[in-house]
Amino acid sequence: MTPAREAPRVHALQIAVSRSAAVRLAPVALALQAPQLFLDPSGRLDAAPRGMPRTGGSWMPAAGVARAVESALEQCRPSVVLIAGDGDAALAAALTAARHDVPIARVGAGLRCDDRGVASEINRMVLDELATRYYVDGEEAAERLRAEGAPDGAIVPAGSTVPAVTARWLPRARERATWTRLGLREGDYVVAMLHKAENAGHDVRVARIAEALSTLARRMRLVLVLHPAIRAVMKPMGDIARLRSVGAIVTGPLEYLDWLSLEAGAGAVLTDSAGVQEETTALGVPCFTLAHSTERTLTLTHGTNVLLGEDPEAIAEVGTGSYADVIEPIPMWDAGAGRRIAADLAEAPWAPT
Repeated sequence: MTPAREAPRVHALQIAVSRSAAVRLAPVALALQAPQLFLDPSGRLDAAPRGMPRTGGSWMPAAGVARAVESALEQCRPSVVLIAGDGDAALAAALTAARHDVPIARVGAGLRCDDRGVASEINRMVLDELATRYYVDGEEAAERLRAEGAPDGAIVPAGSTVPAVTARWLPRARERATWTRLGLREGDYVVAMLHKAENAGHDVRVARIAEALSTLARRMRLVLVLHPAIRAVMKPMGDIARLRSVGAIVTGPLEYLDWLSLEAGAGAVLTDSAGVQEETTALGVPCFTLAHSTERTLTLTHGTNVLLGEDPEAIAEVGTGSYADVIEPIPMWDAGAGRRIAADLAEAPWAPT
């Protein structure tokens, strides 16, 4: 009887179970030369992508993540799993890897908004507690991890990987000029992308957001990119029809190149997404965040991002402009973060001998 053939072991399994995670991990996948596999937002296990991040289509719900990760771990037996993001799906992935005694490396470790009432803040703390390697965006995150007891030798300054993605795909995004297909002029519109559960879970809040967006749309051109959860609340209430009646353009989630094109051509971006706060900082586009806090504090101190607070009425005051000519780049927020992480992964304790 011929013995069963053992599945080949890969060096790294990259787990991208959200849009932002897919964007953050793409530069690492491109730079890492060691054997690797990639679990994408739909739950598909495949070779590491060499193209643009997959951010559209259907995403795997958090409930299915643990099963998908467990199956992936059994198939490829990785030396390390690389996790980005702070949602419930990322946490489920990390807990599964920990149960299998597979080392966890965190991209974007040490980020905090200092509000434990925010569910993702608890997730970030637990994810970092489970990790054994920490790739940080800046010194503030490194100091936070040291204060929480992380070994200094396991903290690796890498910078944000997001600018590497925007730099790579920005020329094609500008060529696409998605704004022209929508009848807009570059720099003369606001694009809004809202997706947080707290902005979708209460009818009254959604109605107030829709009213503020309508006020904004009466003043300037507005493109609204809606997460399905928020669209599901707005549509039966008639909010989408009202927004369109005052000239707003309403669409669902976009593929990455179309989204990057709209972002790059916008006069300003309104969001509740941490990943978008990084993208706009890399692009030099003003960002307004509908939240009372953010873990992307570097975007605030750098001056590219403004917190509006939680009152939807603040949306109506959003304006346009550009920071590209007056803001210096954040240290290590360049096209090299993916290469820095890949180089460390190749030298870390789990690297093949």
